[in-house]
Amino acid sequence: MSGERCVYCEGRWDRPGLYDCKDGRHPPPTLAQRIVADIESELGNRRLGWGGIEAEVADELRDRLDEIVRRRLEAVL
Repeated sequence: MSGERCVYCEGRWDRPGLYDCKDGRHPPPTLAQRIVADIESELGNRRLGWGGIEAEVADELRDRLDEIVRRRLEAVL
C-alpha cells in the first residue's frame, strides 16, 4: 500500500481517512489529527484554497499541523 492512496478519500494509508472516509484500512485518528481535520475542513469551507493544494504539500501540512497540535496538547494534558 506504500505510495498508493485510498480510492475513496485519496488520503494516505498511514493516516486516518480524509473527510470521514469509511475505508477500514485507515488507522483511527488521534486527537491531534481530528483537530487538524477540523481545521482543514474549516479552511476548505471558507474557500481558502485547501482543495487546490497539491497532495504531497497537503500531506506535509497535515503532518506539520499534527505535530504542532500534538505538542501543544501534550504540554497541557
